[in-house]
Amino acid sequence: MKNEIQNAESMAEIALRKKPHASIDRETARDILGKKLFGPKEWLSSYGIWFSDQQLKEIFEFPWNESILDAPCPFVKGKSIKETHFAFLGIDRIYNKPLTVLKWHELHPISGKQKPKLNPWYEDQDFARVKTCWFKWYLMLIKSAPNSTEKTYQEQTAMMPAGYRAPFAIEEVTKNILYHKTYGVYPNGYNWTRCQDIAIGDCHICVGDFIKVRGWAGGRQHPTVGISASRKNPYSKCRVIEP
Repeated sequence: MKNEIQNAESMAEIALRKKPHASIDRETARDILGKKLFGPKEWLSSYGIWFSDQQLKEIFEFPWNESILDAPCPFVKGKSIKETHFAFLGIDRIYNKPLTVLKWHELHPISGKQKPKLNPWYEDQDFARVKTCWFKWYLMLIKSAPNSTEKTYQEQTAMMPAGYRAPFAIEEVTKNILYHKTYGVYPNGYNWTRCQDIAIGDCHICVGDFIKVRGWAGGRQHPTVGISASRKNPYSKCRVIEP
């Protein structure tokens, strides 16, 4: 009887994973993605962040299963999603403070030329001082989408395949920092990634390596301004990030 129950559970698990939006547990996701997943263990080892049992329960499931992670990347020909994407657990607070772009400035370990200015032009902008990630899993394209430079924002977002959206600045900044924490290199070289956020003068926020930030009008083109992409979570609507 015990073997029959185990076999039935195994068959149910297999059936679940065949569903289009079936999830997997985070350790299975780690087995597939390897170092391209920054989760609770990495937050603890890198920043000393502990998660409660309730929080760990909330993010036990990883929203994208093996069939999605093994599928061909819609941006990079000849590569799979697991090769071109980086997954991370987004958190909204760190050390009892909102984890915003400006908070990342304080936590940034790089010094010298790469050190952010103490009073950047965007210190009073909501995208930098208010917005945070949600406490959930993110799956984002590591580099800017190929052939996305020298295009307007509308042209760039028109390139997005089904199931993707342009990132917010806090998401792109967080991805860059956690990727650097993992690999010790910057993901985008000399390119900038245009984000959804709009600041002074109707300029879209563009994020460079780590947390360099600038503004660039959505209707303008530039040879170094591309766009990244965030995979939509199949279990939650894509909402504007609020404090």
